[in-house]
Amino acid sequence: MAALAARVAAAGATTQEAIEPVERGEGTLPLSWAQQRLWFLDQLDHAAGAAYHIPAALRLSGMLDRTALQCSLDRVVARHESLRTTFASVEGEPRQVIAPADSGFQLIEHDLRHLQGAEQEAAVAELRLAEAGAPFDLAQGPL
Repeated sequence: MAALAARVAAAGATTQEAIEPVERGEGTLPLSWAQQRLWFLDQLDHAAGAAYHIPAALRLSGMLDRTALQCSLDRVVARHESLRTTFASVEGEPRQVIAPADSGFQLIEHDLRHLQGAEQEAAVAELRLAEAGAPFDLAQGPL
């Protein structure tokens, strides 16, 4: 146990340089290999992109602070370029376009309070399946 503790302590003692954000100028960037594959599949069959979906659903209870939720989602989108990236055709070649960090996230709400019990659960399941199966529009976003 002491040897393991020493290794953990030694590993924690090493320092790594922080990754600095890269400034993005105006214009487009070439697609990565993974992006090229995704774009190619989308060209062959627009619905094929659904294979890349990783759907998840959360059930929240209690009062929802919509402002806090919106701010949190906006910050996630600002932090991760991949959530702000779309693909455009420039001179016949696919290129990635990264939207500004302050683009935000469009939070869509569905008010199902008028439904009760099983009817409400069925409506939630229908919305969940529709969202999970909807293909992304690589040219428009959001991705």
